[in-house]
Amino acid sequence: MSWFDTLIKEPLFDCQHCGQCLLSQTGYVCPMTCPKGLRNGPCGGTMDGRCEVLPDRPCVWLRIRERSEPPEGVHLPTDPNLVGSSSLTNYLLGRDRRSRFPKTFETREAESNERPSVLARKFDQEGPVITYEIASPKDRSGLARVEKMVRTVQHCVDGINTTTNAGGVPSLHSLETARTVAASGVAPIVQFCGRDQGSEAFLTKAQEALKDGFANILALTGDWNPNTPRELNAGTWFPMDSLQMVDVLAGQSNFIKQPFIGVASTAYMTPMDVSVRRLLAKLRAGANFTQTQVVTETEIFGRWLAAVRATPEGRNCRILASVPLVGKVRPYAILKRLPGVHIDPTFAGRLEAGASGKVDMASIGLAAARDLIVRLLALDIDGVHLMNFGVTGDAVVDLVEEIRGLKIKPAA
Repeated sequence: MSWFDTLIKEPLFDCQHCGQCLLSQTGYVCPMTCPKGLRNGPCGGTMDGRCEVLPDRPCVWLRIRERSEPPEGVHLPTDPNLVGSSSLTNYLLGRDRRSRFPKTFETREAESNERPSVLARKFDQEGPVITYEIASPKDRSGLARVEKMVRTVQHCVDGINTTTNAGGVPSLHSLETARTVAASGVAPIVQFCGRDQGSEAFLTKAQEALKDGFANILALTGDWNPNTPRELNAGTWFPMDSLQMVDVLAGQSNFIKQPFIGVASTAYMTPMDVSVRRLLAKLRAGANFTQTQVVTETEIFGRWLAAVRATPEGRNCRILASVPLVGKVRPYAILKRLPGVHIDPTFAGRLEAGASGKVDMASIGLAAARDLIVRLLALDIDGVHLMNFGVTGDAVVDLVEEIRGLKIKPAA
């Protein structure tokens, strides 16, 4: 560790000794003071300008955005061999050139008429695309439960997102759960989190998914593991973030088939333009579609959507608005605690009536979801992603069939 970093940069900038300094590009706010160690931020867990991991602190990347406009492109993952070494020496010798300077977005060829997956082709058909979410179980013994859930909804949804490490809690890898989903004839959306692996391991696992025929890949930065101490520690920095993952996927020319790349986005980050720019960066890096964070109203979401669609990249992006299906009190409590979730007061008011026992929770939750979906489908979205918080599979099927039967004319 160098004397310069310890004596000068640490007291002035709270230097975290990454050895590949970005201060000159980030308004002299050290991005490595982000507990996740994100080189491209902010993450989707920030709400009201606060850090997801340390909510008593402002989000580091929002502070950066207030001071400067980060350069266009993607900062590649940190080189672990440089962490703790002298940033000045690395700069003078050029050791940090790859991880210090942003990689510019590549100009990509026009999208081919040949769609890489069934889900991609669904977006070209009339009517909304409807996807569903099933969390990967803790271990393989839970796959029988997954198979049962898939059998219930397999004939009515266009794809199933096999969530991995939901809420940051370790689970079976999404790819394992995806194999169970695919065996039932449903297109799986394999989810990867940058929190879980470095570039080489991620690329190997992505190639494995494509070899199995799973072209739909959802790249997320990931939530903080609640069992990990909430502190600034280089040992807990995430190996990758979602933008870096998209860059890895889109930059491969030797894949057995082209992936259909999805990312997460949120309408409720403040200021809103930070969220819009974050999504646009992922689209420029090569993403094809986005699943939004939970949506519970249409006014704020509609403004965010209009801002995204006003850009060339945003017009070409396939957008799935995530809608919660709340059927029980305990899952509703979990939903309210999820990072980055904004629950509209009107939507919450309806659900609280169910939580209080005054009305049936499942009935009110499904009615609230149905009303919301009707309003969302009148906007310029491509479909909805259903997130189940305690609703029975049969009720999900009934809701989807009702949605498919609706004749909703999108707003001009």
